[in-house]
Amino acid sequence: MSQPNIAEELRKAPVEPLLRGRHLALVVGDDPPHGRGLELAHLADLDLRLGRAQLLLGQVDGRRGGERSKIGQRDLLCGLHVHVELPDPDQRVDVMYRMLPYLPLFLALSTSSPFWQSRHTGLKGYRLAAYDELPRTGVPELFRTREEFDAYVAALVRARVIEDSSYIWWAIRPSLLNPTLELRAPDSCTLVEDGVAIAALYRTLARHLYVNRWRNADLDAVGRAIIVENKWQAQRYGVHATFAAEDGAVTVAEMLERVICDTAADAAALGCTAEIDRCRAIVGAGTSADAQLAVFEAHEQNGSHSAALRAVTDWIAAATLQ
Repeated sequence: MSQPNIAEELRKAPVEPLLRGRHLALVVGDDPPHGRGLELAHLADLDLRLGRAQLLLGQVDGRRGGERSKIGQRDLLCGLHVHVELPDPDQRVDVMYRMLPYLPLFLALSTSSPFWQSRHTGLKGYRLAAYDELPRTGVPELFRTREEFDAYVAALVRARVIEDSSYIWWAIRPSLLNPTLELRAPDSCTLVEDGVAIAALYRTLARHLYVNRWRNADLDAVGRAIIVENKWQAQRYGVHATFAAEDGAVTVAEMLERVICDTAADAAALGCTAEIDRCRAIVGAGTSADAQLAVFEAHEQNGSHSAALRAVTDWIAAATLQ
């Protein structure tokens, strides 16, 4: 049986949701750019607080509502989740363990949440700062095998802390409902092409780590602590971040080039080299967060704070439908 062309599937994937989004925008955006009631927008932070009625999304996942209480009520956050199925699902925990050093890179490439409650937070990706108020979030523990992960989940279930592993909300995790390894670190990308590029990079790295079992096999507590720091740098600076590494400081651009070089054969095998090249364009031009801040600063100089925020939402709505 011939294998599907992953790149072709990636190119097809965004078409239907995007067309559906255009239709919705035309239906509910009855008087652009003023007086509209609802618009489609891809970003990681929905809490811009512009005085218009808000659609509260905190209770969409009712399983988490009780545990999150007040935290859940302000959890107006959207992430990009990418599922990759491995040939052997029992290897998901090992691949997750060795994928950890790349989590800050995925986040840096996707940042789209510089605002919170009508304020510029000083972060390019505030979403995870808010989300990490919840338990069992952030960088996973250093589990090496499925047995270790299952023992952790079983202990929490026996204590009635959680019902099942779907209550573990790490930046990457083995999916409970699907035989996949689920990446959850990235912000929701405003531009569909950026989301496709990040998905392609993740698929390629998953293949690379599955085939090359030695890659990152020596990750220890020090390495995990560095990853946690790099995650913060990605939240703070996005693609302009500098990461810590054993051989010194590494920029996002340098780390991306290393990854692309290391995984070139895997990208070619999956047929998604062109999609991964888009990641270079993200680093060069900036993410949605960079564009939002540029729009905000330009309009704040010539108008009010609320007018500048309105200009940001206008840009997000327009960019989402490009």
